[in-house]
Amino acid sequence: MKLWATEIQDNKQLIQTNRMPPTLTVWDALEAEGSSHTPPVAPSASKETCLSPKGVRSFLNLSRLATDDVIRQRLNGLLQNTHNLSGHGKEANKNALCKSFINDLLLPSWKARLQAIEYCSSVEREMRLEIEASHREVSNKKLVEPKLDPYAARDALEEVNQQFEGVDRFRGWLENESQVETIVRNRTIGIMQDSCGVRADDFGQFGTEN
Repeated sequence: MKLWATEIQDNKQLIQTNRMPPTLTVWDALEAEGSSHTPPVAPSASKETCLSPKGVRSFLNLSRLATDDVIRQRLNGLLQNTHNLSGHGKEANKNALCKSFINDLLLPSWKARLQAIEYCSSVEREMRLEIEASHREVSNKKLVEPKLDPYAARDALEEVNQQFEGVDRFRGWLENESQVETIVRNRTIGIMQDSCGVRADDFGQFGTEN
């Protein structure tokens, strides 16, 4: 079971029209760039993948590296064959390629990253509730057991406070990743609008963030 149902499927049955010859499909253009820019597969759902540097953190970075960070390079490779066309045929091919690029690569990547952050946010909330419960338990023991070893109680409380600090750092990282995602998406949308003439509503839920 995957952490989030990624919609990136490695198939070549993408949108094609009579004006779009096979040599101008999105996946042909991407394959020409090499497999190093293939979006990564999302890790499995678990608390460990959210906390591990090789889990969600790595997935988010690699996903951006394969899509948004090289958006201009990808667009240049995708649209280079349209330069030999002219008139309505050129615009039709360009428009179809750009929309296919959005629907088959960008949107699935964005959704997968958003779902990753949302899942890990739910993990953070659960962790915080568990720590709060531990804090109450330690505090209650001090009240009902006055002969409790004060050093043991102090150590237990210190451990809980360290756990709070850890989960606070985790939340800060998630909030930062969420802000990064918004910035990255808005930048990509701007580049796509300049290069392809697409509209904000072509990006679905992500086109209304501004």
